[in-house]
Amino acid sequence: MATGFPTQQEQSAAYEQYVRANWHSLSAFEQEQARAFVQARYPQFQTAASTKMAPRWMVPLGYVCCAIAILFIPIPFAPAGFGLGIYNAKHGQSGHGTAQMVLSVVCGMIGFILGMIVWAAV
Repeated sequence: MATGFPTQQEQSAAYEQYVRANWHSLSAFEQEQARAFVQARYPQFQTAASTKMAPRWMVPLGYVCCAIAILFIPIPFAPAGFGLGIYNAKHGQSGHGTAQMVLSVVCGMIGFILGMIVWAAV
């Protein structure tokens, strides 16, 4: 009884072929979905964590660096916040990483301006 629809095995094979051909153009979410699919399909090949996740304390530390850059010392803390944003974006926290990169630039500029105002008044 042929229905004209592909079987589950044919769909799986087509998906695997698509993932192999387009791995570098897939988003991080799609890559994670593909890893879960492969690990479910081939449980004998499960490895340790295949993606590097940022430690939980790295995300708040990036925001703390941004806050310190605006309030106290912008020269070291704005680049530190930007660097932590890059690190977090590359290790699975892309939303926080992008926000930290933008905030570190903005907070660093505001910190420089506030510093110039304070030192001009002294």
